[in-house]
Amino acid sequence: MPLDKVPVFVGGKGVYVTRVDDSSPLQAIVYPIATGGSSYTFTHPDGTSTSTVVNDNTGWNAATLNVTDTSAGSPASFTADAATGAIRFDLLPGHSYALGGGS
Repeated sequence: MPLDKVPVFVGGKGVYVTRVDDSSPLQAIVYPIATGGSSYTFTHPDGTSTSTVVNDNTGWNAATLNVTDTSAGSPASFTADAATGAIRFDLLPGHSYALGGGS
């Protein structure tokens, strides 16, 4: 770990919300900790909009995992980190997401 970086320890529901800079969208990073119905709700910086991430997945195999924007009723694009197993996707205000598959 470089000395100028702060380590992140993720526990609980395994969801970490971040952004690259102020002009970038918020992103959810979901680490392979919880499955089978765990739920995490994030309140956006506007103080009223929320997004919920539900882990309905049965495993963390990125080839069979899917993320659905349940508010829009459509798949959400995501990337998977080969080293940590975490997945990353944009977190839109007022939208909720469900992870599925993964076996």
